[in-house]
Amino acid sequence: MSKKNFLIRAVTLLLLAAFALSALVGCDGAYKMTIKNNMYYIRSTGVYYKAAPLNYMPVGKDTYDVPYARHKNGDLTEIYHTVAANVDPEDYLALVYDNYVSGLLYASDITLPSYREFDANRVLVLSNTEVWVSYAEITDQEQIDKILDAFENGEKIEYPASEAIESYRLSFSSEKYPAFTMTLLFYNYGEGRTYIFNRGTRECRVVPDDLLEEYLGSDEGDDGVRV
Repeated sequence: MSKKNFLIRAVTLLLLAAFALSALVGCDGAYKMTIKNNMYYIRSTGVYYKAAPLNYMPVGKDTYDVPYARHKNGDLTEIYHTVAANVDPEDYLALVYDNYVSGLLYASDITLPSYREFDANRVLVLSNTEVWVSYAEITDQEQIDKILDAFENGEKIEYPASEAIESYRLSFSSEKYPAFTMTLLFYNYGEGRTYIFNRGTRECRVVPDDLLEEYLGSDEGDDGVRV
């Protein structure tokens, strides 16, 4: 083989290799994600992911720089990032819009915990104004159990069509599961009508109107941080 032909062949092979790599990884280094077997799939890593119900949310970071994976969903490109430095991206990924998390993916071989299995040791109460901002913190285990008891044993009702006077997001965190929080929504409709709603199951239950009285009695929020 002549030197010229050898160079042409070598260049051709390099171009083919680069093309094959571009089919798996974007120009910014992010993996390309597709849908396979009704799950999210990254061919480069061989990992399948499922979309978590809406009551599971990634813990979130201060900033999101280089994405881990991209998924083309019609005209929309979904951007997925690592959840945290100590969380393996082959286990969990965060769906991010405008630098804020909006969804969680988890590897198909992982089973998500129930609220009881989650073993929460902290609940952050978030007030819904124009954005969710931190309002109060609950670390008393007895109170955390009381909230779960109220939800599990409350009367099940249809989700109210009218708008609540006050709404709060209860964000449960656990040392056992550092990748995500579990959430419930607390609604106050006045006149003793208070409910807790699970966005994942669409379950709405009646709870005692004084359930969070100790934590919602003040008009002063914690620090006003957007979450």
